[in-house]
Amino acid sequence: DVIDLRGQTKGFFDHAHEVELLPPIRLFWGERDRIVPIVHGERAAGALDGCELVRFAGVGHFPQEEAPDTVTRAIVDWAR
Repeated sequence: DVIDLRGQTKGFFDHAHEVELLPPIRLFWGERDRIVPIVHGERAAGALDGCELVRFAGVGHFPQEEAPDTVTRAIVDWAR
């Protein structure tokens, strides 16, 4: 029930206040995402303490498919 024919109907910030303490968050985003533009990630990273945005240049909505080695390195580096 988050997305319907008109687009996204609910967002993270609609319910974020319900969580007392958010864990550290890292967002992985393609700079050429035409489905969910990177501005959404920029807003989230700017609004949440402990949230970091990792951008992938030249990549669209599926960074894990378009740049799998780069995404894997970014995730492994963060998990260490």
